[in-house]
Amino acid sequence: MLRVALVANTGQPPYGNNLNPPVRAFAALGVARLFVPSEYADFASTGGAAPAPLPRGLLDNLARFAPEVVVCLGGGLYVPRPLRALLLGGPILVGIALSDPQALPASLEIAPSFDLFYTQDEGSVPAYASRAVAARYLALAADPATLFPVPGAKSCDVLYFGKWTEYRNELVRALARAATVRVLAYRGETRWEAPAGAQCDDEAALRREINAARLVLDPTRVEIFPDGSRDAHRITPRAFMAAACGVPALVEEHCPLHDSFSAGEEIATFDGTPEGVVAVAGELLADGARRQRMGEAARRRLLASHTWTHRARRVLDDAAAFHPPSHRR
Repeated sequence: MLRVALVANTGQPPYGNNLNPPVRAFAALGVARLFVPSEYADFASTGGAAPAPLPRGLLDNLARFAPEVVVCLGGGLYVPRPLRALLLGGPILVGIALSDPQALPASLEIAPSFDLFYTQDEGSVPAYASRAVAARYLALAADPATLFPVPGAKSCDVLYFGKWTEYRNELVRALARAATVRVLAYRGETRWEAPAGAQCDDEAALRREINAARLVLDPTRVEIFPDGSRDAHRITPRAFMAAACGVPALVEEHCPLHDSFSAGEEIATFDGTPEGVVAVAGELLADGARRQRMGEAARRRLLASHTWTHRARRVLDDAAAFHPPSHRR
């Protein structure tokens, strides 16, 4: 088993809900230790909007662990080239971008400093290639051991959790006129025009909220730091989390699903308009048997192909097969 150093800001809610599952998956497949940059006084978080170099103290502690592989998970985290020499033994540096294309400018800047670099947005791969970076597509996933179906009464028709945008608010507002909608708002956010609950800072609370809903809304249009070169849509962790709980997700039909979920069978799609999402949600809300079949099919697909164990195993297999350039030998 490889000695793996995992670097992630798992203590920054609600992002820990996205980061803890891959951390657990990597830890289960190697001799692993977690290093949290935000615990160091000299670390400046950028939220992934700009490169975030790892602090010297963290690198000193990491070096004492003597990893064979260092995995930086999201947040623009990277090892500055002048400090790479601190890592004796030349561990393989792995970067995983979790917010492309929103954070693509930062990802493009840090990617050349890694031996292996992955993006969860397949549409961003050409942008890396244009910078001579052979980024690999690594699809999103979920942890079915912490997010799973829980029998019980449903308390709302549609659940949305995540950031506010005008477009997302339009979808939520339209749905709220025809169904019961619950939003889990980011802390301090007051612009939602639907009943809003508190931000979920842990996976158990999120599991309860997803299971209490009949559908999960996953708007995939990229609105925050959009890539002007394309009309980008990307599936988000919401759809995978919903699938893990056996709850159907709603995404735009423009969203590239690739090999994630089958439209109409494992995930529901709408035309990207408020009227369209209301129509599709109404059909599903009126057909409980179809919703159940779709949710069960989505969880089966997730178990077969989209767990973080699948993703971590692939990355570690790539690392085990990696041969550093001759100048690093």
